[in-house]
Amino acid sequence: MRRKLGIKQRAGHVLPIDLPTRPAFTTSARCASATNKLTELAWRRHQSIQYTQTLIQPFVNYNLPHGWYLSSSPIMTANWEAPSSDQWTVPVGGGVGKLWRVGKVGLPVNTQLQAFYNAEKPKFGPDWQLRFQVQFLFPK
Repeated sequence: MRRKLGIKQRAGHVLPIDLPTRPAFTTSARCASATNKLTELAWRRHQSIQYTQTLIQPFVNYNLPHGWYLSSSPIMTANWEAPSSDQWTVPVGGGVGKLWRVGKVGLPVNTQLQAFYNAEKPKFGPDWQLRFQVQFLFPK
C-alpha cells in the first residue's frame, strides 16, 4: 500500500501485528519503506535532496506471570543513499516489561525497558541504544 505523505514523499507500510493476550510467546513484524524527494528547502533553493530509507521492526514477546514479559523489538534501518559501509543500523538486544493497573478504575499501563547493541552501524552512529516506554492503554 502506498500513500502520499507530503511534498513529493511516498511511503509503503506493511504492518502484520498479531498480539494475542493468552499465549505465552508472540511474534510479529513491522516494515516500512520510504522514498523521499525534497525539492525545495528555504536554505537550499537550487539543490534537490533525495534519500531512500527502510525500517524493519520485528517483535518477540514471552509472557511471564503477574503481568511481566520479556521482549525484543529492535528497530533496524537502512539509508540506501549512504555509502555501503554506512547504510545499515542493526541493533541486537532486548529487555523486560510489565503491565500495571493504576488508580481506582484500574487503568492499564504498559512499561518497558530495552537495551540494544548496534552490531552494524554507520561510521558515526551510536554503539548502544536504550529505550524506555510507557503506554497508557484505553480499552473499550
